[in-house]
Amino acid sequence: NMGAGKRYPFGPTCQYNGIEVPCLTYCSPGGGISGEILVMILKKFDELKLVPRDNGVLPFLLIDGHISRLDPSFLEYINGEGHKWKVCLGVPYGTSLWQVGDSEQQNG
Repeated sequence: NMGAGKRYPFGPTCQYNGIEVPCLTYCSPGGGISGEILVMILKKFDELKLVPRDNGVLPFLLIDGHISRLDPSFLEYINGEGHKWKVCLGVPYGTSLWQVGDSEQQNG
């Protein structure tokens, strides 16, 4: 029911701080989130100016510690002038222990 000529031609959007955020959909050959996909997501967030940077505080990103998070393109992007991000890598293969919103108390 999604796509050109369908009832819902695009994915859902949301509003964040008065900014319309489009649905971002990516895929990789292995089915996971690659460093390239992470870069595309952060570039879009930066393009939309979702996180104010005028106060000198860098945006923060909490992600799992999967090896793809050490992809050179991702590391270069988050450390690049004009679009730096503070990134915290969680414990590899321990996502079920620390992932935000992924607890029995919240999900039943």
